[in-house]
Amino acid sequence: MTSRVLFGISAALALLSACATASGQSPTPAVVGASPTPTLPAQASVAPTLHKPDTSPTAPVAAPTPAALQATTQMALAGTSIADVLRSDESCTLPCWRHLTPGRSSVEDLRQLLAAMGVNLADVEFTASGMDTPWLILGDTRPPLEIAVEASYDNDLVTRLELLFQGTSNLGAIEMRSLHQLLGTPSRILFERPQVVQRVFLDYPHQGILLRLSMRYHGDVCLPAELTPATLVILYPPEEGDGVIESNIAVDWANSLGITTDSLWQSLQDPTECIPPAY
Repeated sequence: MTSRVLFGISAALALLSACATASGQSPTPAVVGASPTPTLPAQASVAPTLHKPDTSPTAPVAAPTPAALQATTQMALAGTSIADVLRSDESCTLPCWRHLTPGRSSVEDLRQLLAAMGVNLADVEFTASGMDTPWLILGDTRPPLEIAVEASYDNDLVTRLELLFQGTSNLGAIEMRSLHQLLGTPSRILFERPQVVQRVFLDYPHQGILLRLSMRYHGDVCLPAELTPATLVILYPPEEGDGVIESNIAVDWANSLGITTDSLWQSLQDPTECIPPAY
């Protein structure tokens, strides 16, 4: 999965750089659930004024006041959010996704899910313990999101489902608010900075979901006012707990800043915030 995540981040950053130059021809990912694309009205871009707090590693991050949060409620979704993609009906609650539940569903269920998404199963290699797909386009999202799916299984039982997204069009603060509506406050928010990227983990062990948001490395984390190049969603049986976070350098971000997880989570939902890194 490491190579796929690095590929997803590199591809997304290349997309951002290509906005200033003429784009060349590249392979078009398969379209999943495509439907006629309506003409969307142009939307004004949002350029909030960022407040730079003290950048020392131990500087506390003040939670946004109710007035500050109310002042930004007019910011609307620019497109489909990750929370929208994860949301389902009452018969399929997380970690269930599109009626596949890690820890309960079989490999045959996985094949049926991929086929329903329009995946050509002949293009997918099913090994003894797992599989992964090429990049696909979710045609029922606006604008279309790209997704790559990876799954692990044991004795015909799917044990883990990984969804790597790129192409989100919402500011980080809006994505965080959508996730809050769906999942609430994370149990933990972790932070790591390997090489040229920095990553934020949102851990929901009781729901069996872990999100990892990757962004460009540039000091303070201004994720609330930026787009995220790549978001990895890991779905797993809730009883697995901490074993899902495969990182030996990620630290508890709120604890390193000397604040509560709830305060940090509120700051991540405020587009005027830039938050000091954990180190």
